[in-house]
Amino acid sequence: DEVASRVLRIAHAERDGKVLWNFVEAWRLLRRLRPRLIVSPGAGCAVPFAILGRLLAIPYVHVEPLSAVRRPTLTGRLVRPFAQKMIVQWPSLLAAFPRAECHQAFPASSS
Repeated sequence: DEVASRVLRIAHAERDGKVLWNFVEAWRLLRRLRPRLIVSPGAGCAVPFAILGRLLAIPYVHVEPLSAVRRPTLTGRLVRPFAQKMIVQWPSLLAAFPRAECHQAFPASSS
């Protein structure tokens, strides 16, 4: 079984009328491509994919960005109820996401 991965870029909107357009775009892409898994690095457009993924029974994995060190992102907090798995890159975020996995992108400096 060959697994094809795709990187899709859609318009980023978090707080304006384009949010509804993100839902339309996400719905069209998910219905057309029928992915087995959605993985998002956490932009605002991740929210429609997380919600629609749940409705369409497509597992959603959210990766908090490396820049989220002390506090979870707004997107992370919004998608948490819909995510099958949360991945954080800093142990400090495990308090906010107790069931998350921590995968550090870069090891801590020893100096």
